[in-house]
Formats: sequence, structure tokens, C-alpha cells
Amino acid sequence: MLELLLIDLEEEFDFDRSLALYEVSWTLAGLGMDRSDPAFASLAREAYTLFRARHPELVLARGTWPDLVATARPVPEEGEVDLDPETTSDRSTPILLLVHPDDLPPAPGPTL
Repeated sequence: MLELLLIDLEEEFDFDRSLALYEVSWTLAGLGMDRSDPAFASLAREAYTLFRARHPELVLARGTWPDLVATARPVPEEGEVDLDPETTSDRSTPILLLVHPDDLPPAPGPTL
């Protein structure tokens, strides 16, 4: 299951040049693993850890719909990463993603 999950995550990343972290749990569920399974969270965490090891150049960022990368801003790597967030239709809710630093928009300048 882990290898299938990683293959799907790689395909998603290759397509979008970024990976929204909710994709980890959504893809795992799509592969047939029930979210209530006690192994679900640990398998999602392991897939995330392996994906990060394969792509050490990526940064963790938060963006909003409809264009996650265009609105992405880097966030600290510390703390627990929510790989199974609650879904919301609120487009202003920040979404964690992994993105190459060269694809991040320029930081906003100071306001006068």
C-alpha cells in the first residue's frame, strides 16, 4: 500500500509541481484504506516522510484556492503536519503544500 501511495503522490507532484498535503490522506483513502483503520495515520505519516526524503529541496508552505502556488508562503517546518485536514469550501482557508522554492511567488514588500 505504501509503495502505491508514493507512486500516486509522485504523479500528483509531477503534474502540479506541488503537492497539497491533503492529497496524502485523500489518496490513501482512494486506494481503499479506511480512515478509521488504526494504521491510516501512521501510513500517511510514513508516506509523507519518505516523499520529503525523496524531495529535500521542497519547502513547506501555505496557500489558498484557487491557485495554491501563486498564494503560497513558506511556513516553519516544526510541529505536526496535518495530513488529514477537515475539508472546507472556504477558499480563504490556508492549505499546506510542498513546493519548490523557485516556484514561490516573491514575498510581499513593505507597505508605506
